[in-house]
Amino acid sequence: TEGIGGFYKGLAPAMLLTTNPAVLFFVFEATANYYKAVTGKRQLTALELFLIGGWSKTVATIVTFPLQTLKTDLATSQRAGEQRSMMDALRHRLKHGTLFAGLASKLWQTVLRAALLFVFRLRIAQYLSAPSPRSPDALAVSHDEPVTSRNVASTLSK
Repeated sequence: TEGIGGFYKGLAPAMLLTTNPAVLFFVFEATANYYKAVTGKRQLTALELFLIGGWSKTVATIVTFPLQTLKTDLATSQRAGEQRSMMDALRHRLKHGTLFAGLASKLWQTVLRAALLFVFRLRIAQYLSAPSPRSPDALAVSHDEPVTSRNVASTLSK
C-alpha cells in the first residue's frame, strides 16, 4: 500500500548504522599507528591491543549511539502505526534529553567484547602468518655452512 517508497523506508537509518564498524576500525588503526610511532614499537602487546580496541569501540559507540536510538524510535513508532521521521525522533529525544539514554549499558555490553575481539583477531592472524615447521622457509639451510645431514636434520626437526 505504500508503494516503492515503503519498500525503502528505514533504509537510510540502517545504512547510517554501518558507520559503527567503519569508525571502529578507523580509530583502531589510527590509534595503533600513532602509538607505534610514538613508542617505536613494531608489534603491540596483548594488553595494548586490548586497550586500543576498547578505546576504539568506546569512540565508535559514542559517535553512533544516537543513530541507534533514533532507529529504534522509528521502528517502535512504525509498529504503533505512527508516521514519524528521523527528524521528529531527534526533536523528541532532544526535547526530553534522552538522546544518550542507555549509553552506559551499551558501552558495558560492547567495549569488553570488542577489546577481546581485537586481541584474539590479531593474535590468530599472527599465528596463521607465521611459517609452519614444514614450510619451505622453515626448511631453508644457511648458505654459510656446508649442507650436511646434521644441519638438514636439525632444520627439519624445528
